[in-house]
Amino acid sequence: MSENNSALLEGIKVLELTTMVFGPAAGVVLSDFGADVIKIEPPVTGDLNRNWHKIPGLPISEIPYAFQMTNRNKRSLVLDFKNSDAHEALCKLEKGSRHFITNYRLDAVSRLKIDYETMKALTQNLFMRLQLDTGKG
Repeated sequence: MSENNSALLEGIKVLELTTMVFGPAAGVVLSDFGADVIKIEPPVTGDLNRNWHKIPGLPISEIPYAFQMTNRNKRSLVLDFKNSDAHEALCKLEKGSRHFITNYRLDAVSRLKIDYETMKALTQNLFMRLQLDTGKG
């Protein structure tokens, strides 16, 4: 990619609440083109893909290459959605953004109150990308 392309999305802020590969891959493309992508992860485990390289039966590595490939150029924030302050913090972040990516299951999206209607109430002209890795639910 040329240096000119790395600034195409400069000034665009994207909140990303994703896990594994499919969801983070969408965010990394945006970050490669200059968007400010903020990856939000749960406490303790973080994105499950952080430890994928340690699962028995898969190629062993000291470095989580798959995680690094799909999460480069992003900022990271830990929020514990079991705490009501976490949702409030997410809402404050979303007010300064128009873009939200998630690949959480639909039941989790509803439970966490990160559905389109809730997020749209925070931001005019919201662009929300919901990617389901394994189907509905």
